Amino acid sequence: MFAVTQLIPRILEQSLLLHFLFTLNGKDNKVRFSYTKWDSKFLSIPVLDNKTAKRVQIVIDKKVVRIVNSIQQLMSILGIKSRRTIMKYMNHVRSFYSPNYKNYVNIRYPNMDEENLLTHNIIHRNLSNIPELVIPNVNLFSLIPNELYVYNSSLSLIKIYKPIREAAKDLNPNNEKLGINVRGREIAISRSKNKKKLVYNELGSFYFAENPNSNRWIIYQQGLYPLILKDIINQTELEFAGIKPVQRYLTKLLEMKPDYKTIRSHYNNGTLYKKRFIFIPISKNN
Repeated sequence: MFAVTQLIPRILEQSLLLHFLFTLNGKDNKVRFSYTKWDSKFLSIPVLDNKTAKRVQIVIDKKVVRIVNSIQQLMSILGIKSRRTIMKYMNHVRSFYSPNYKNYVNIRYPNMDEENLLTHNIIHRNLSNIPELVIPNVNLFSLIPNELYVYNSSLSLIKIYKPIREAAKDLNPNNEKLGINVRGREIAISRSKNKKKLVYNELGSFYFAENPNSNRWIIYQQGLYPLILKDIINQTELEFAGIKPVQRYLTKLLEMKPDYKTIRSHYNNGTLYKKRFIFIPISKNN
């Protein structure tokens, strides 16, 4: 279905590129598909009962080390944030690096024969022609891991941030008024880390640096809002790393999924949820 749903929109996109002159696309005006062939055997991929999620195998050195029950679960287990990366390598002979396994892995659907694995060239965003960022008297490996360093065009340090999104919002303070996509700025910053590429923001154009040994996936998994969940009916207090683990816990307890934004609102305001629960923030400095 992924191949079919891509076909018509991308044909339309190609026709627009051929008819109009778009300078932002550079010299290349060709639309590329993320697949190169169609195999009807993919239609027989087993799915979970009563669910659309597909089982996926994790393979290391041609041995299946684990089977997971959805792409979302696979991303978490591998330590990969991009669903697009997962789909590029699905059923492909090429392996890619998993931060969590600290090894190169292949991923594929069960019952996929070796001779049916994909072999086409995987197209990546090309950043190899952009030189590495060199900051006078600064070794990138000396930077604090998982912190983002912002430098101006003269390579003077401006500020240090922890979340990349915080930097994107701070450097674009009037984003709503000016119509600046903060998520787009966040992606642009993330892709240009440690590259000699100035990234435009409302407050100016900047270079961004980070310790190459950083692993932001671990930080994201820790949660942005660590808290203690106090249940005034059962008189219990449980500690959680963030709102999402609390959400999963309450879903099982209440047999309904609480809204993430509702929990965060009660967390921020210190108000009672469902006349029963209090979300007590935990300082990360403790």
